[in-house]
Amino acid sequence: MDTCRNRLLALVFLWFLVATAASAQQPGRDYFEIVPPQPGAATGRIEVTEYFSFACSHCRELEPHLQAWRATLPKDVVLVRLPVGFGRPEWNELARLYLTLDALGLAEKLLLPVYSAVHVQRVNLADEKTRAAWLARHGVDAARFSQTSRSFVVAGRWRLAEEKAVAHKVESVPLIVVAGRYVMNGAVPPQRLFENTDLVIAKVREEAARK
Repeated sequence: MDTCRNRLLALVFLWFLVATAASAQQPGRDYFEIVPPQPGAATGRIEVTEYFSFACSHCRELEPHLQAWRATLPKDVVLVRLPVGFGRPEWNELARLYLTLDALGLAEKLLLPVYSAVHVQRVNLADEKTRAAWLARHGVDAARFSQTSRSFVVAGRWRLAEEKAVAHKVESVPLIVVAGRYVMNGAVPPQRLFENTDLVIAKVREEAARK
């Protein structure tokens, strides 16, 4: 009897924690609405967009937490990474580096090594010759990379990334946008950030179910 009662009390306490977390989350503090709202993923899934730059030290610090959180995502949620340049030549080059690696299917494999090269080893990957040598050491064919980097595919993805960044009013990174409608407040610890993001994802899911 005591075991059942304890289990019931534990369930009630767990429900209380979940309800408290949900009620504690507030628009204007934990997230902000994008006005007007932008289209989400065309696949019907909930799109979570991370805006970032390899030049951003805060993006590098967030990355391990982001990878751990991504591993927990349900099937109806998709994470999309979009690099930003903010008109800075170095950042633009690093954005093109990511988009080219992504087109080659190497972005996730080399994501952390690139961050480490830029912020720990101080390798200037915005410089073409330095970048080519670094990529070669990591098994990337320099000629293929160069050809892909100058392709219409990468140019189109870069244009789309810039257009979406403007539509989502991206002014700093890292920044997380949910369903093209909600911008997460990133000025909180990573655990809190992703807890809030999960709650906003649930909010988007509930809103879609009511339509």
